[in-house]
Amino acid sequence: YLFHFGQYRNDAMSRWNERHAVQRRCYAPCRFGSIPARALVAACVAARCGRADALVDCSGSPDCSALRRQPCSIRGDISNTCGACLPGTWGGRGPMNTVCLSQTACGVIYPGEETCSIAGVPFLLPLGRCVCDDGTGAMWPSAPGLCAQVYIKFPDGIGIYEVQQCTSRTCDQATCTTMASWMPNISQTTENVSFRCVTEGGSDAIELVDNCDLITDQLSPSALCGHVGFVATSTIWTALGDTPVDCELS
Repeated sequence: YLFHFGQYRNDAMSRWNERHAVQRRCYAPCRFGSIPARALVAACVAARCGRADALVDCSGSPDCSALRRQPCSIRGDISNTCGACLPGTWGGRGPMNTVCLSQTACGVIYPGEETCSIAGVPFLLPLGRCVCDDGTGAMWPSAPGLCAQVYIKFPDGIGIYEVQQCTSRTCDQATCTTMASWMPNISQTTENVSFRCVTEGGSDAIELVDNCDLITDQLSPSALCGHVGFVATSTIWTALGDTPVDCELS
């Protein structure tokens, strides 16, 4: 009797451990904070818990090219859902039906402003770069010497965009705090992707734009140097240093 009871207990514990291992595998990557993004989490969980040997239906898939994503695959994880972001674009890895940001997307910080409009020279954050003030405050007057980046939180899940302020010049995560964040919107495509201006809780206005050329086209490249007499020798996309653009004395 004791042997059978012990075996029953071991089997029950094994089933419990297996069930909770599945829950951790499926749900943990799909969380963000304590807010349930139900539609996105459902897709995320399904993508991680679907049967690997089953074909899926792609007949109702959206236009994945309009989301900058790989097409839906019948050998994928979830029906009617696009795949990973196209090379060079930015977003949750997928499968997802949310738009990925373009190669020319950027975060924009408007120092000391209450609205996201160009009154002075904004501090620009191309995705994939850690961008820093030169220490004088000429480039980022409200945060002299600090750095910032656009960071994708939960890249294997929902893919939340954050603008972070960092004290290290490599934007190491241990040194960064969130200034603004945006969830992907499943109703948006490349035709209408946009993000709200964030102003609450700080001294700067912050936005995320899908095409940063709309900002840079309004500025002289050398204005991003922050100092009179310096000229830009790069764009924000080709800079080799950690300031918005590379500059030299004219």
